[in-house]
Amino acid sequence: MGAFKVLVVGCLQSIQALCLRVISKGQKRVMIYVSDRTTGSAADLRATSLVRPLEALGWEAMVARPNLDQKWRQRLNRCFQPHAILMQKARHPLNRPHLYPGIPCVVDVDDADMHDPKGALTEQKVYADAAEVICGSRYIASQVRPFNPKVTTVWTCTYIQQAQVPVSQTIRAQVVCWAASDPAGYPLELAFVQQVVLSLHARAPGFEFWIYGFKGGNPLMQSFVATLQSAGVTVRTWGSMPYRDFVESLTAVAVGLNPVCEDNLFSRGKSFGKLLAYMAADVAIVGTGTLDYPLFFDHGHSALMLENDPQEWGAQVANLLAAPARRAAIASEARQQFENRLSTQVAAERLAQVLDRVSGA
Repeated sequence: MGAFKVLVVGCLQSIQALCLRVISKGQKRVMIYVSDRTTGSAADLRATSLVRPLEALGWEAMVARPNLDQKWRQRLNRCFQPHAILMQKARHPLNRPHLYPGIPCVVDVDDADMHDPKGALTEQKVYADAAEVICGSRYIASQVRPFNPKVTTVWTCTYIQQAQVPVSQTIRAQVVCWAASDPAGYPLELAFVQQVVLSLHARAPGFEFWIYGFKGGNPLMQSFVATLQSAGVTVRTWGSMPYRDFVESLTAVAVGLNPVCEDNLFSRGKSFGKLLAYMAADVAIVGTGTLDYPLFFDHGHSALMLENDPQEWGAQVANLLAAPARRAAIASEARQQFENRLSTQVAAERLAQVLDRVSGA
């Protein structure tokens, strides 16, 4: 189906012809409804990028643009005749299973949206109406299960397994980063990272700190950067960028931070997110040893998984900056697990199993 995989509104007759061609193959079919089309987003990593590997597993998949209205969705379903629907997040107002009677709907949830007071009831109904729910972590699964016992946990995976131009840890500069997509949205983690960077600066002042997801008009971010700079820390800020460019930029980083402050309920829903990019770029990881991370990382071997003590984090990062060979060993160990357990192929296989179940195919 080529470019037809991500649907552009066009001539209905052409769409019907394409759908008939697919149906004539006799393959199982899944319609995918996403909430956005940003590269590197959950919609990209957990839905759109699974189209090609799903084909090899016997599922023909079509991704509908999020701007399609309900009439166009109904037309597509009549033409494509899906055996199942995959809805990536309930944030899109049309990602509601009850709108598609007769078609089993699988809902994919990778954030703790159930804790948003404004949308909690909607989220609960979406979970309850779904044929099955795919969750990005054990915590999210625990929050969904009271509304729907048919839950499968699938960690977020990525199609970028290695940066285009790998850079050895032994020649990287003394760069430490926090590659959050929206750091201002996590003020507890932001304050913690600030303490870590100041602790590190007191021990090894020659490093440079990079922060991603920076929005210059945000007072919280302005204050964060100003505090570090006034202490003498060299800070570089990065705004949003295409996913591949993001991964490539990380090849200059020695140590990547991944703090989680569980006092924030939304933080409890975190999956592998930025960690995927760290591993694709062979960055040595220092993170909080909580959530599902201890199930993947081996502390001291593939990452450092620590308690949230900024002084300890500062000391451990300083040690890593002084030991490029150790950073390289940690990144190498993480890469082996990353390639085996967090590839798009792995996610597609888990999704195909769910689709087979709900469709009876």
